[in-house]
Amino acid sequence: MQVDELDLKILELLQENGKMGYREMAEKLNTNPSTIFNRVRSLESNGIIRKYAAVLDPDRLGYEITAVIMIRASGPRIVDIEKELASMPEVSLVYDITGEFDIMVGAKFKDRDSLNKFVKKILTLQGVERTTTNLVLNVVKEEPTLPIQVDD
Repeated sequence: MQVDELDLKILELLQENGKMGYREMAEKLNTNPSTIFNRVRSLESNGIIRKYAAVLDPDRLGYEITAVIMIRASGPRIVDIEKELASMPEVSLVYDITGEFDIMVGAKFKDRDSLNKFVKKILTLQGVERTTTNLVLNVVKEEPTLPIQVDD
């Protein structure tokens, strides 16, 4: 699918406010609501918009510990380990990476005990050789958005 300037502007508006209605988007973009409706449906059906979700504040929900866990794993099991990690509720991201480690995991915890249990659980997975856990001291930026740039 070819994404044009109007599509990019729609995506930018949806990233700012996923609840924004077609009529409001149409007013902001100086077009009609049916055009916005059709464009959004096309972006959805082509997989550019994968889903709509609320962005929650983890601290206000009691998840005060954010950890970045680096994992070294044996080659043939890496994909299986990544899939298993991705299915765990604490995990918000799993990256297959290059360098000293093979997998990077981002996860949130309510307390040290739950982090401790989680790391020990990872170490029991077949193929996991080693982990290094880093605690996040301060979140400078954590946004589930893409840098959509529209030429004005």
